[in-house]
Amino acid sequence: MTRITLTLAAAAAFLPAGSAAAQANDRVVREFAKQTQFLPPACRAAVGDSKSNDAAKALKNALEEKDATKRQGDLAEAQRKAREAATQGTGAAGWIYLARAYLYAGDLVGADTAFARAEKIAPDCKEDTGRYREAAWVPLVNAGIDFANGNNPDSALVLFRQANSIYRDKPTGFAGVGTIYANQGNNDSAIVYLQKATEVATAAKLDEDRNVAAYNLGLVQTRAKKHEDAVKTLEQYRTWAPNDVQGAKALAVAYRSAGQVDKAAALEKEAGIPPGEVPGAGAKAGELFKQGVAAFDAGKFAEAGELFGQVYVEQPYNHDALVNQATAYYRAKDAAKLVDAASKLVAIEPLNEIGQQLLFEGYRSSKQADKQIETAGKRLAMPLKVETKGVKLSPTDVELTLTATGRDAKSANGKPIPAKPVALVFELLGSGDAVLATQEVTVPPLKPDATHEVKVAAQANGITGWRYKVAS
Repeated sequence: MTRITLTLAAAAAFLPAGSAAAQANDRVVREFAKQTQFLPPACRAAVGDSKSNDAAKALKNALEEKDATKRQGDLAEAQRKAREAATQGTGAAGWIYLARAYLYAGDLVGADTAFARAEKIAPDCKEDTGRYREAAWVPLVNAGIDFANGNNPDSALVLFRQANSIYRDKPTGFAGVGTIYANQGNNDSAIVYLQKATEVATAAKLDEDRNVAAYNLGLVQTRAKKHEDAVKTLEQYRTWAPNDVQGAKALAVAYRSAGQVDKAAALEKEAGIPPGEVPGAGAKAGELFKQGVAAFDAGKFAEAGELFGQVYVEQPYNHDALVNQATAYYRAKDAAKLVDAASKLVAIEPLNEIGQQLLFEGYRSSKQADKQIETAGKRLAMPLKVETKGVKLSPTDVELTLTATGRDAKSANGKPIPAKPVALVFELLGSGDAVLATQEVTVPPLKPDATHEVKVAAQANGITGWRYKVAS
């Protein structure tokens, strides 16, 4: 079963609303206002002439000036001298100093252009210029993530684009734009940016970012009916993440969509998943799931939510149906139904980070401030997140495979919470939510982003679903 959510995997404090362009400019200015020490370029090719030396001295004096008003005047003078050094000299130093001066003024276009000239003259200076580019990129991309998670995609797009305009050697900005376009149903644009994110992450050897971008790219290509492209993308993804059951399911869907039924059947057998969209599905649940995805892709979010709810009635172990239902109601702006669906998800998977985020959004939208604050605190304090990777279930047996990932847990006042063992109590359910069997699994203390595989295997008569609780 393929989850339709394409959620940015980051969150931070929300920022006040306003002009995204002005805020982005202010963020860069504030970031570089922290610098009080001048460092000459580390590359040998940036050895300057007398004019660039004058620019360097002016920039040094400006950074060491403690009076804010005088500092601004000194920076303007440094920019003037750097422009003279860049346009009248022949080396890279003047262009580097000019680019830095532009960054202190929050001028991303000017800085990018000047850095590009320096890099063309002296390619070995790219590492040095890259550090300054990235320093401007960080506050922009982080603010973009905040806006995206705050359901303000328009401002997020502005910030991600500004981040990409100054630094293009990390994938977050491209992935952010691609994710927003995907969630808006703008598949063609999403494909362009997710492809770029995959390429950049691959070049930077950021394997996790590469995998997320490639997986989402394959999903969007499937939605856009670019089935051959989806097959190629997801086959590559499978070489990077061969044990990811969700990836196998997505590739099987792409194979079937491309008419490669034999390959789909072989992969489903290899991965241990029943054929079709939903593992273990009867015809009714499988068809409902497909109808739900089609309705979501068509922008009929309320209808999609109802369909995914029907899937969960048919298959109480199909937790992805609840994720999709909550996401659909979030997109439909139906706060009451979002709270209902997300509450059900959090009740059966309390360490599902997406579920906690959706529940927070439901309480925020319905103006239930107390519950919003309570949910935010619980999410902040979560020691780890748990994601389902595989479910094999029959009326007498269940095998669950999950991945626990450590989080940077904090208390409500921001104090770090030390990692400790977490005991999860899994309950196998029968008709009427009757608990047929339980199994406790202890996850060891995990540092942030460290992972631990959780396996549950049990037998009982009449199994129809499962859930877990965090032992107190």
